[in-house]
Amino acid sequence: MKQYQTSILKLIVIAVLFITQTMVQPLQGFGQPSNWFGDITTIGNTAFVNAAMADRNSVRATQPMQAQTTKTNAKFLYTTAPGVYTPKWVGSTNNYTRTVNQKLTFADGAYIYTSGGWDHDLEIPVIQGYYYTFIIGKYSDANNDISILETSFLPTSIQNVSQLPYIVEENQEVSITVNLSQTINEGEYPFVRYTTNNWNSSSFLQLNHISGTQYGATIPGFTNGTSVDYYILTSIQQNPSPTDIDYLSLRIDNNDGSNYAYTVGASIECGQQSGVVTSEPAFPLPDQALSIFFNAELGNGGLIN
Repeated sequence: MKQYQTSILKLIVIAVLFITQTMVQPLQGFGQPSNWFGDITTIGNTAFVNAAMADRNSVRATQPMQAQTTKTNAKFLYTTAPGVYTPKWVGSTNNYTRTVNQKLTFADGAYIYTSGGWDHDLEIPVIQGYYYTFIIGKYSDANNDISILETSFLPTSIQNVSQLPYIVEENQEVSITVNLSQTINEGEYPFVRYTTNNWNSSSFLQLNHISGTQYGATIPGFTNGTSVDYYILTSIQQNPSPTDIDYLSLRIDNNDGSNYAYTVGASIECGQQSGVVTSEPAFPLPDQALSIFFNAELGNGGLIN
């Protein structure tokens, strides 16, 4: 009887361990949509090609692609990687063409598909020579909002971003200067988007033309301790809204995903100088005068590491 009870106890322990292990295993979800697969860039729109999608905060987007042929039903879909079609994000059972230049949600968005035979390709009308930027949300196991931005011009690229001052004092305005690849196109609008509360809310400043391909805007001053994050974008919207701007941005520069940032009133401390060669200031800034001092009392030997 004792041996029988021991066997029962072992079975219970094994069952509990199995159930516990099963419960703590993470759900194996799908990858995020990261690849566009469509036919607008091929001559005659007869072949599908892949295009990588870049991470843009809450969405992913292709580079602008030029249509090679005018067509009423150019086809495309989204996958996690080239050649991987489970899952994929496609059109619905009742297929229809999508509208360009607006955020498409719910029934107008992209449906996640794994099986069932209802996977129609998404479709849009395209115009030969026009450029198309495809944007999709980042849900890995659900339907996603999408947008298709159509422009008659190649969207302007953002080359570099600079700010002055680098060390920001209380209530001090900050000048943002942006160099673009060309002067902005008609129907294309450049902005600085910034937040002081970790993107719970945000504001837009239109970049004004300075000269050549240089544009600028000024972020207002804030109290000490305020953390300001910002990035640069171009949009088809003249009056952008935070609710859909991610889907209506032609180009963005978000500092490789980390955004540009500064904290008002923050100071920068440098390590102690050796005493042989010192500088004033200890932490030089671009375009600022710098004095270098050599301590002769320590002799040339002090320069040898």
